[in-house]
Amino acid sequence: MKITRTNETCVHFKMERFVHARWVILDKVDLILDSYHEAS
Repeated sequence: MKITRTNETCVHFKMERFVHARWVILDKVDLILDSYHEAS
């Protein structure tokens, strides 16, 4: 039981990290697009 629970936590943690990374990347893309529009 313990091993399964730990495994699920690990998977959940990885998913959270992935989702967070996606938001960080999207934020950066928005910033780049904003500065690009301002430069034009």
